[in-house]
Amino acid sequence: MRDRVGYYRNEDELEESFKPWFRSLVQDFKILSKEEVPDFADWGTFYRTISLDPGVYLDYLYTECLLRGVEFRRKSVHHVREVATIALPAGAKPGIVVNCTGLWASKLGGVVERNLVPMRGQLVIVENQSNGIYYLSGDGTFRKEIGECCYVIERPAGGGTALGGCSYESWDVTPDMALAERIMKRAIKICPQLVPEGAGIEALRVIRHQVGLRPVRNGGPRIEGEVLQDKELGNLHVVHCYGSGGFGFQASYGMANKALKLVVEALGGQKS
Repeated sequence: MRDRVGYYRNEDELEESFKPWFRSLVQDFKILSKEEVPDFADWGTFYRTISLDPGVYLDYLYTECLLRGVEFRRKSVHHVREVATIALPAGAKPGIVVNCTGLWASKLGGVVERNLVPMRGQLVIVENQSNGIYYLSGDGTFRKEIGECCYVIERPAGGGTALGGCSYESWDVTPDMALAERIMKRAIKICPQLVPEGAGIEALRVIRHQVGLRPVRNGGPRIEGEVLQDKELGNLHVVHCYGSGGFGFQASYGMANKALKLVVEALGGQKS
């Protein structure tokens, strides 16, 4: 568990209108008064929550799947029907395809999701420790409306600290070094313990600059089943599960559980 501190300006969000859906799910939630936050903020929040290192966590999930007999194959496909025939014995009919292609559902034949947009996110991963998670709603140099944001996320198990960030529509995955500099300066502002007292971004030990594209879907995630008609395969059952945007890890268990129910229904099974 990690401490999570959020700093807010009234011009970005008023305390009385702040009603987080997760309030009852986290530990020790409380509102911070003006006297409890730095001068650049009007109020804040504090609670304890989970933090993870995506690389470590994904390796764990991968290992758990292997232990349960899941077979992984790396292959390029252009249409969802191609997935249905991979590794099938001659003459066998596919049971079901679960489409978790994320942003690439916008380009996959048989799907071509028009409501998906690539929401660019940029991070600076540093060795420095933040001893917590921090967020700032705005400071006059940026607002979420212009696609830049400010947060610091400590990654456990030696994963360093992620400094962010941005969120705007783009397919460009080339790091913007000017943005990286702004990210680092803002991170030190809201989390001064990242560096020795009085030091600047030169004291940040940068591991890498990282850009990712969040699979944001207008209308929210798509978790539904459909039957595709195919001359060779007949009725091909497909369950779609994609479009989580920037909350994929957070929503993964709930989305997977709903998708699993659709798979069981499509196969004519009973819920255990």
